[in-house]
Amino acid sequence: MKTILIADDEPNIAAFLKEILQDAQYQVLSVSNGQEALAYMKDHKVDYVITDILMPHMNGIELTKSIQSQYPETKVIVISGGGETGGVTKHILMDAAVNFGAISCVEKPFRAEQILAAIKDDCDKEIIPA
Repeated sequence: MKTILIADDEPNIAAFLKEILQDAQYQVLSVSNGQEALAYMKDHKVDYVITDILMPHMNGIELTKSIQSQYPETKVIVISGGGETGGVTKHILMDAAVNFGAISCVEKPFRAEQILAAIKDDCDKEIIPA
């Protein structure tokens, strides 16, 4: 069973993600920022991290970079609904996340199928034909 860690400071988004992922038979845990995610990952194997971009203490870009350098086997999916921050749009931030190793970016508001498709698409890539 794949383990997914959600890093999002919005409790409603984290709860929605947790529900749809558990219904899809994933083991799911949730934290509210990037620092908590990295602290959890020190002692636990995580297959995927789904992270918001704009969070306090450590944003999703910094988290993605840290995961890629410390846990390169962990896949990152970035979600964002933020508009503009300091003159930088969410699309620029999402592009930056991909450049730093995120496998997929999903804009809020999103549907359950979009998140599940991002994971499934990655899992399909792992299948090696006989």
